[in-house]
Amino acid sequence: MARKKAKETQEPPQLTLARVQALEARALQLVAAIERVDTADDLEDAAYYVKWFTGSMVKEGYHPVAAEGFAALGRKAVAAAQVRLGLLRDAPGLPKTEAGALDAGYFKTRLKAMIAVLSNYSPAELARECARLARRADPRVLQEDEFQ
Repeated sequence: MARKKAKETQEPPQLTLARVQALEARALQLVAAIERVDTADDLEDAAYYVKWFTGSMVKEGYHPVAAEGFAALGRKAVAAAQVRLGLLRDAPGLPKTEAGALDAGYFKTRLKAMIAVLSNYSPAELARECARLARRADPRVLQEDEFQ
């Protein structure tokens, strides 16, 4: 029993550069596989595998925010495949403004990724991410008195 408890409290092994590169290469291969699916069932399986693999990357000691980047690539590939396979229509853009249309798909993806790992952010990191989103939406807003 003492051995079992010791195993549960062990930290994940330190990742070597070669292992990190192998994990990242495999994650990119899985995302690419999503782009090649031909059926809804294959799409579901491929999407699940990317989600599962990014979770296992974290268990091996890979940084959770970095792994979430691969998960976000997978979700983006799933959305594109859903449109390509006719399972989902491409979302129409918002009405045009003087700055142009808001890229809603980009913000949905980024916000979902941020929410998924929100507890891993420090206050400063979260503020930076929000500032990046604001700059992408309309950089002029950050120049207003409220944000100076």
